[in-house]
Amino acid sequence: MHLLIKKQVILHNGCHIAMPGGVLSKGSCFNTKQEIIHHTVMLCSLMGNGIRIPKSNNTRLRIVCPAHPTCPFVVYATTNADGQWQIKTINVSHNSNGCKRKRAR
Repeated sequence: MHLLIKKQVILHNGCHIAMPGGVLSKGSCFNTKQEIIHHTVMLCSLMGNGIRIPKSNNTRLRIVCPAHPTCPFVVYATTNADGQWQIKTINVSHNSNGCKRKRAR
């Protein structure tokens, strides 16, 4: 089991994230699409990465790494029968180099 604790974010094998205000993991449900985006942005900003949303409509949401098309980072969610947004696929592991945001000096 691999756990990484970084600024109140717990990563477990790149697929389960516990942070203040919620948990991002496969099967987690949220009331709105914006809640998933908010939690993903919080996580990525703490890790020094950005996000890109290539697909988003009334029934699905896909969030990927903006730096590299081959990066395994992905969060994919769809609406379920109850009208809630449910995470179907999650992998928060980024490539080891090249995915970090460039910071101004």
